[in-house]
Amino acid sequence: MKERLTRILKKEREATLPIWMPLTAIYTLADNLLESGVIAPPVNPGDPVWFVLEEDGKWGVYEDVVTEAGSQWFFCPAVTGDMNNTDNRVGYDEIGTEVFLTKEEAEAACKERNSHVKRNQDNL
Repeated sequence: MKERLTRILKKEREATLPIWMPLTAIYTLADNLLESGVIAPPVNPGDPVWFVLEEDGKWGVYEDVVTEAGSQWFFCPAVTGDMNNTDNRVGYDEIGTEVFLTKEEAEAACKERNSHVKRNQDNL
């Protein structure tokens, strides 16, 4: 999300020359807009999310709760692991592929992945 906002602000900077804004100011502005709530992240602490994960060759839906949200990522420790491990960050770009904001979307993705696995097994 921060990268997208930064790209938009960079384009605006280029379009409004000769008014020039240094990149550090763009990054600071993006952070301030996110931190002040002017621009809201797609998830907040306490929000439920659903992961579609493979276990033993079968896809399943796993519910978790967001415990922390940053400008580019969020934590869901029950599914992703220990809070002290930086590998458990979930990027906002994973929404709609690995993590879903509604159970229905997750179940639909899970069903499609399982049917794809079944088709591949039938073709063997």
